[in-house]
Order: sequence, then C-alpha cells, then structure tokens
Amino acid sequence: MKANTKDRIKVLLFIAPFVLLVTFVVYAKFAPKKTIATTFNNIELLDKNNKEESAKLVKWKRRYAYKIQDKDSYYLTLFLYQQTQDNYIEEQYSINKNLYDQLVIDEKYNIKVKYAKDEKTPASLGYVYDFVKSD
Repeated sequence: MKANTKDRIKVLLFIAPFVLLVTFVVYAKFAPKKTIATTFNNIELLDKNNKEESAKLVKWKRRYAYKIQDKDSYYLTLFLYQQTQDNYIEEQYSINKNLYDQLVIDEKYNIKVKYAKDEKTPASLGYVYDFVKSD
C-alpha cells in the first residue's frame, strides 16, 4: 500500500510541472491581448520653436512636450527626465485630431497613454487617449 502511494506522489511530481508548462504556453498563445496604460503628470506643452522656454525646463529638470502634425498624422512628443541616468528621454505618441486640437500651448496637462499589444501595433507604440488640465 505504501509503495502505491509513493508511486502516485512521484507521478504527480513529474506530471504537474508538465501540465503547468503546457497551460502557460496555450494561454500565452490564445489568450486575449492586453493593453497597458499609464499617466504622465505635469507635462508642460510648449511651442516647438520656443527654444528658450524648453532650455529653462531642461535646466529645472521638468517634463515637457511638443505637438507635432505630419500631414494627416498627429503626434505628441514627450521629453521625460530620467533621474537615474541624469538625462532626458524622448517618447512619441500618436494622438487623434480631436484631442490634438484641444491641447493648448503653454498649459500643463496630465496625459494618459495606452500601449497596445497586438499584431497590428508594435508594443512600443503608444497613443494618447485622454488628458486632464493640471493645476
């Protein structure tokens, strides 16, 4: 009777990881794709040609952004200060025309961005889906 229980335990210990692995692979392949969202706070929207204002914000290590229109495409380019590396990174997000027209230069916003993860959109490409005027 004891040998029978030991055999059952051995079988469970060998089969359980295999079943978990197969489950994980099937879920990764057929599960619905997810979207990741984030919010960037206190982004000051500047005119792209206003170099002295952007130089001030770089000196103060503040976040800022530019509105960019390229034919029928609209983008928001964010400049985010990285404290760990002591430099700025530039990130570009697509935005629809309606939101683009609502953004006002020299105002501060909390900008909400989604990163789509599907076959049509690369994981790194995000889009602005909402914004709120910051105080």
